[in-house]
Amino acid sequence: MKTGHYVTPLTQEGIDRFAAAASELKRAFWWRDSLALRLAAFVYARAAAPPDCAALRRAFALIRGRAGVFSPFRGNMSPFLAALLSLPSPRRDTLADEALSKTLKLYSTMRGLGFRAGDRLVMAAFQLASQTPADRCEAVALRALSFYMSLKAPLSFLTCEDGCITAAALALSDADVAESVARVRELYEHLRRRLLSKQGAWLLAQLLAAGGSGGDSQSEAAHALALRDALRARRVDIDTPRALPMLAALAALPAAPSDVANEVAGACAALRERKGFSAACVAADELLLYASALAANGLARGAQNGLAATALCGGVIGAIAARQVMVMAICAVSATAAVTTSAPGRR
Repeated sequence: MKTGHYVTPLTQEGIDRFAAAASELKRAFWWRDSLALRLAAFVYARAAAPPDCAALRRAFALIRGRAGVFSPFRGNMSPFLAALLSLPSPRRDTLADEALSKTLKLYSTMRGLGFRAGDRLVMAAFQLASQTPADRCEAVALRALSFYMSLKAPLSFLTCEDGCITAAALALSDADVAESVARVRELYEHLRRRLLSKQGAWLLAQLLAAGGSGGDSQSEAAHALALRDALRARRVDIDTPRALPMLAALAALPAAPSDVANEVAGACAALRERKGFSAACVAADELLLYASALAANGLARGAQNGLAATALCGGVIGAIAARQVMVMAICAVSATAAVTTSAPGRR
């Protein structure tokens, strides 16, 4: 589709794929919540895979068969989780069953450790299960609890429910708990002076620390704030609670803030023109979530192509991917928080 808004070809490819996937899922699962289906469509678009409605139905059936009627696994995040389980692989159905089993077991373990039940814990458990050997699940759950309690102790009034997702991400790293918490505090001190939402600044500090760049905290915070300013200069308001975490994914990109901001602004405008993404259908902060993620994915793929022959490729792209997974988990949960438990999507 031709538009008057420039984005790089890889980002445009992602927009085309995402819009097509959202339209296809809406037709196939018309009774489910539209917002939840858009999040599922984004899973396919990011993986560069077309939606497989038959595999998605099998994933829904698998979740229904393994989780109770009132389980969070069958709540707002069900389409997002089902899409993750139904991504193409040689042994898709077997792997989906194994992944769900590990996730359910980890979820139960984390509940037993005192984590609050809900959509956020579902995503934290899935994040840990997908990257942890079965024999280490209990140990990594205990490590996540250590991170969560350490982050909650100094500023408990700022630690929101999303903290279990960032704690899970930190638990997957080799970082020392005390050193990581100290880094989060340093990043927060640099961010809080410029961000209106102190809770948002605390969450962003955790996401930046969990990204694992290991750079100077003042420089990293300054880079994130420069991105925020560049976006605001282009009338893109990323200061909303739902969109602010995307700064963590955008900050990992090896590109100048002005270039990243141009890409995000162009993606917002191009996506808004697509069918089903008008202002009447998709709120501004939800649209910004998709546009930022698609722009980050496109720029990251471009960087991967440009760095393919260098030793930096693995580290740079790994940091981008890690942050995108964390950020999308948090933003997806936040985006679906308003969906009531009586909605058709809970079937």
